[in-house]
Amino acid sequence: MENCLKYLNPNGIIVIHDCLPTSEAEAMPTLEEAKKHPDFKGAWTGDVYKTIIHLRASHPDLFVSVIDTDHGVGIIKRGDAENIIDFSLEQIKNLTFDEFIKDKKRLLNLKPKEWFFEFIEIC
Repeated sequence: MENCLKYLNPNGIIVIHDCLPTSEAEAMPTLEEAKKHPDFKGAWTGDVYKTIIHLRASHPDLFVSVIDTDHGVGIIKRGDAENIIDFSLEQIKNLTFDEFIKDKKRLLNLKPKEWFFEFIEIC
């Protein structure tokens, strides 16, 4: 992700899919691990959500949010961060799915899908 940010134009937007897993199986770091999980139902997002948390914790120069639709669609653009979170790399690495799911709205700066249309209008 850091490499992508080097090339992000001042008015550009990075869109990332699979930022909001709905189960522990779906959030496993690899597809192989997900398939071994007893609750695996075929969907897999991996731990992309941790990338969103990392960006929100380490880049006060970025607006980062996730739209609550289709396994989560991340939006990243240059600008003021909204609700910066205080998490170290170690905390993010060790974050369990249960901890994440309890605080997903804050951690991801989760927005309803209707918000996206307002966002696009001001971009």
